[in-house]
Order: sequence, then structure tokens, then C-alpha cells
Amino acid sequence: MYIKHEHIPTISASEIAVWKQCKQKWYWQYFMRVEPSVTHTKLAQGTMAHAGIAAALAGDNVRAAVAKSAAELSRTVALSIGEEDLDSASLLAEAEAEIDLVAGCVKKWDHESSYRQSGRKLIDSEAAWTMPIRDGSRNSMPDVTWNGRIDAFIAVPFSPNSVWGLEAKFVGQFRTPESVELSSQLAMYLMYMQHRGIENPKLLYLQILNRLPAIPNVNKTGGISRSAITTDWETYKAAVVANGYDPEHYADMREKLAPRRFWTEQVISRPAERLVEDRASLYDCSIELMAKRKRIYMCDSPFLCKSCQFRDLCLETVRGRDPQNLIDAGAYVPRDKPQDDAEVEADAQN
Repeated sequence: MYIKHEHIPTISASEIAVWKQCKQKWYWQYFMRVEPSVTHTKLAQGTMAHAGIAAALAGDNVRAAVAKSAAELSRTVALSIGEEDLDSASLLAEAEAEIDLVAGCVKKWDHESSYRQSGRKLIDSEAAWTMPIRDGSRNSMPDVTWNGRIDAFIAVPFSPNSVWGLEAKFVGQFRTPESVELSSQLAMYLMYMQHRGIENPKLLYLQILNRLPAIPNVNKTGGISRSAITTDWETYKAAVVANGYDPEHYADMREKLAPRRFWTEQVISRPAERLVEDRASLYDCSIELMAKRKRIYMCDSPFLCKSCQFRDLCLETVRGRDPQNLIDAGAYVPRDKPQDDAEVEADAQN
């Protein structure tokens, strides 16, 4: 199908990433402007984790920051579902375990990260930015800007360029280093840092796993289980000692558990000449987004569709049902009101 609508004169890094990923996903997220509903029993772990990471970088209390974020999220959701009189304490009572989980995961990274020992410090968190749209030559889009938000700027004393960007994710599964390196969204962050006058900009891409190391079981016949579980040697060793066993008898588990990761850090940088190419590519993509008439189609990717939050809407569409029914039923809620002048055209080829 084709759609017609006036795009607002600013394009975010995340919108470009979605447009390049899947036009249909962009349609749901930026044209229909809907998102999956969230109940007050399921808090946004990612938002809580970002609050904890900012606290860790600033040297503040991580758990307190996570709990504050959880309280704010709980209240926001309660108001959105019309429960204005719901007490914050009752909202958080069932979320204590989740707060402990998120705070524990963040503190594990903060304690173990080599960048912590290097003396890295927080400069700014949740840093919003804008910059003019141009393609690296003489082409530009007057009165239109790129915008985005970097999770943090940090000072890294050992680096010749001491100011780095930081992008953090709280994940159920790690993205591969290759997929991170290929991200055009991260390229735009580097472009912005270059725009600020930072030469050879660097971005620290942090992924924190959304679970803590598991505690091994004690066998019925005695001894600690040697089963392959998601844990680390420190946690395993503590269980061995707590149950009165000698860690030396389980030394083989140290090597077995060595590959287990609960967070990863990856430094992202690109040569200046490559950023010129990235800028030109993002400029072309921005022209598509600013066009009043857009062609919408599904990406048909088994990898992207598997985890896409809009998959159910697409399934309703291909099954010949009206996806609006899911929205009306509350499975998806409006992000804000769609533009009044937005139109959908029938596609003769669809």
C-alpha cells in the first residue's frame, strides 16, 4: 500500500533505523503511532536499567535509582489505565524482585567493568541532540534536523580523546558484535560527536543480560551439580563453599563456566571517510522519510519478525483480519494522535 502524510521536520536516529529495517514496522510505530500496552505488573526493565546505569556512572546508589524509576513507571501506567488512586507502595510491592534483578545486573557490570577501574566518569546522561541534515557535500535539507538521544557521555582518561558516547541495552540475548558494528543508528551517534568537534569519535556499546548468575543445585547424593547452567565461577564457587565442599574439587568448572557472559562492552568507531559514506546514505534515507507519499511493505525476515513487537498486527493483516481490532481490544495503545491529514491509498499492485 501507499500512504500519504506530512512528516514533521525532524527525523530521529531510531526512526531511520526502523525505516531501514522494515517499512511495515515503521508504519505501525510512526504512522499509526501505536505501541504494545504495558500492565502495571510488568515494568519496563530497560528504562529501570538505564536509570541504574546512570547512577552507577555518577557514583550514586544503583538500587535507589532503579526503585525510583520503577515507581515512576508504575504511577504512569496506573494513571494511563484510570487507577489514579492506586497507592505507589502497593504498585511496587510486587515489583521488588524485579527491582532487585535489574539493580543486581547493573551492579554486576559496574563492579566488573574494566572501564570502572580506568576512572571513567559520567559527563551527561540521556543526552538529547540535534544536527542539520546534509549529505557531506553541498546537499542539505533546510529547516529539517536529525535528532536522537545518547544514553550517556563519559570521560575515559586513558583515551587520547577522553569523551566517549555510551549506548546501553538491557537484553535477553546479546546482539552479535558484527550486527552492532553494522548499525547505522550508531553511525549517526558517531556523526553527531564528530559534529560537536570530537575527532575520531568512539562509542561504548554496553549490553547487560537481564538475568543474574544461577545458583547450582546440590545433588541428592551429595556434592554440587556440574550441569551446564547460566552462572559464573564466583557464584558457583560461593555455593560450593556454602555447602561445605572444597572448591579445588570443582576446579574444572572454572574453565567450563569461563565463556558465560552477563554483560559485554564493545568499542564502536569508524574512519572519517566511512562516516562520509554513512552521512550520504542516511541523507538518502531521510529524503525517503520526508516524501509525502511512501510505499509500505513487509520486510519478510524470519529473524526480525521473530522478536518484533508489532508482529501480531502484521499477522492479523496477512490473515485477512482488521488489525484495528487488536488496538481496540487494548493489546496496543496510541503513542499519540495520528496526524489528521494522514491518508492511506489503495495500492493497485497489492
